[in-house]
Amino acid sequence: CKPLHVDLAVLIDWSSLRLGDFHRVTDALLSLVSHLDIGPEKSRVSVVSFGHRIYMDESFNLTAYASNVDLTAAIRRLQWDTVREADTAMAIRFLQDYQLPVQLARPNIKRIGLVITDGNSKKFDQTQLAVRTALDSGIDLMSVAVGNSANYVEIFTIAGWERQRVFRLDNVPWFFYKL
Repeated sequence: CKPLHVDLAVLIDWSSLRLGDFHRVTDALLSLVSHLDIGPEKSRVSVVSFGHRIYMDESFNLTAYASNVDLTAAIRRLQWDTVREADTAMAIRFLQDYQLPVQLARPNIKRIGLVITDGNSKKFDQTQLAVRTALDSGIDLMSVAVGNSANYVEIFTIAGWERQRVFRLDNVPWFFYKL
């Protein structure tokens, strides 16, 4: 079986996460990346934390880590914080412009954005527009619903209304099989 190579950008909505959810998110990410072969010519992963802004101190880009060991250590170093609101549109635009820009796309490598959120962004109309623009640029968006009050209209909007691209936090490890 040929190994899967992807460019995966993960957006984590800090406004959605309680401490227990944060640990479940990092555990799910660790499980997910254990299925990928990380390297410059293999799979690459970025993580972007956001709320009302991008939290660069809790983020890293696709080229930051070139091995599974280093990437796993970086995910374990992520720190939980509380944030009141999310600007999901801003985060998706950041993903498209800086994490998975079309000019840095590698031939025959999928560009996947995985948005972990409760779907309660502060500007839903702008989120819809950012999603459409990202999808039109060739990024495959998937979403992970977090919390009991998840807004599934926004969760499905992020995933382009494709049910197979929507997950709950409990089944994130199954995400690997949808790539």
